Amino acid sequence: MAQQAKNKDNDRSRKDRDSEGHRTEHGSSTGGITATIGSAAETATKAVGSGMESMADQVEKHGPQEGVMGSASTMLSDTLEQAGQYLQREGLSGVAEDLGAMMRRYPVAAVGAGVVLGYLLGCCVPSFSRGSNGS
Repeated sequence: MAQQAKNKDNDRSRKDRDSEGHRTEHGSSTGGITATIGSAAETATKAVGSGMESMADQVEKHGPQEGVMGSASTMLSDTLEQAGQYLQREGLSGVAEDLGAMMRRYPVAAVGAGVVLGYLLGCCVPSFSRGSNGS
């Protein structure tokens, strides 16, 4: 009887060690995946910034140069260039920090923007509950 209790205790200890090793291994692999995804998101954000700068160059070269359309073209080009530089400089983490700071500074505007964005997404994205024909 004492031997059986001792064997059960050994089995429990072994299972605890195995499950602890599994948790540690699983946790470290999850951390690695998270780091890889974060790194890929940062790289993609900087690539989008570079693309925006290229688009700004194209708008500047091929857009109208005179009149109201020329002014709009210049403004668009400048805005694209500044936004592209910002994305390249700050990356995704910098954008998230700035967005969080803006939401803390202007909470009413942030809630309003969230409501408007939610409404627009609700109107634009087809609902799965309506069926396949969208009616």
